[in-house]
Amino acid sequence: LPDKFRLVEGPSHCAGTLQMRDQENWKQVQDMEFVWNWTMAAEVCRQLDCGSLVEITRNNYKDWSDFNMEITCS
Repeated sequence: LPDKFRLVEGPSHCAGTLQMRDQENWKQVQDMEFVWNWTMAAEVCRQLDCGSLVEITRNNYKDWSDFNMEITCS
């Protein structure tokens, strides 16, 4: 899991926009692809050695193509 997911564009490696590795490329995780819940996001924090999940923020600026999900871990 740690090499499949990462958090980027945040104040630390334990907070930011959730991305998933797609073969050799990274892309934003869109909730249309996965039904993310508190438990799944908490597992990402744990696997990244970032402690506990503090917050999930879903942003949809114009439409689903602009969607991103931000996770903050402790």
